[in-house]
Amino acid sequence: MSVPNGHYVPVGGREGLAAAAKLMPWSVALGRGKPDWDGVDRTNAAWQSALLPDAAQARTLVDEYGRRLADEVAFVLPDPNGEITEVPGGRWRRTGDEVSAFLYVRVFLDFNDATDIVREIGLFAGGTAVAGTPPGLRWWGPADLDRPGHLMQLVRLAVPRTYDAGDRPQFHFVMPF
Repeated sequence: MSVPNGHYVPVGGREGLAAAAKLMPWSVALGRGKPDWDGVDRTNAAWQSALLPDAAQARTLVDEYGRRLADEVAFVLPDPNGEITEVPGGRWRRTGDEVSAFLYVRVFLDFNDATDIVREIGLFAGGTAVAGTPPGLRWWGPADLDRPGHLMQLVRLAVPRTYDAGDRPQFHFVMPF
């Protein structure tokens, strides 16, 4: 990764950022997004040019209705024979305690977490619940958030999803540093 004036962030620096980030609480948030996104041809250049700047500048989801704390945060490396296959773009393997510049975040929603339409999914690092939130609570609604944390990845779904009480969706992300 390069920065202005020929300065670079070498792999050791990226590993240090990943190690610091691994200590934060990670969560996946679900948002209703905007209903006018539905039925739009997302391969259309006009739609993409209207949506992408908004996504690139986003710090929150559009109409977030809840988030779940991560079940796993682990260092990973690309590996053609890796056991992690749920992430687009390749296979990954866990490194154990060996620090890498990539974090794998896995979240399983509970059966009643996602009870509304989902047009956006956000991966957040950091964030805190309001004082008095019961310890061990893993699903936070907007009223439970004191600070939302940092939006690290944003997915806008081409087709909105609606889950019912019988669904237990899971989300997998690899966060490069």
